[in-house]
Amino acid sequence: MKQNLYLVLILHSFIWSIFLFVDWLSKKDSLFAKAILLSLFMYVAYLIAIQLIKFRKTAALMTIGSTVLFLGGKQLFTIFSI
Repeated sequence: MKQNLYLVLILHSFIWSIFLFVDWLSKKDSLFAKAILLSLFMYVAYLIAIQLIKFRKTAALMTIGSTVLFLGGKQLFTIFSI
C-alpha cells in the first residue's frame, strides 16, 4: 500500500509538470480556459490515484494536496522570481 502512495505522488508530480508546460504554451488563453485545463488535469490525477490506491477518500485527499502544493509552489516562484 505504501508503495502505491509513493507511486501516486511521483505520477502527480509528472502530471503537474506536464500541466506547467501546457500552461506555459497557452500564455494568451483566458483565465476561464486555464481553469478548465486545471480541472481536466486534476480529474486525470484523481483517476490515476483511484486506480492505484483503491480508496476514493485517500485518492481525493492526495489529489487535492498535490494540487495545492503545486499551485502554492508556482505562486511562490512567481512572487520571488521578479
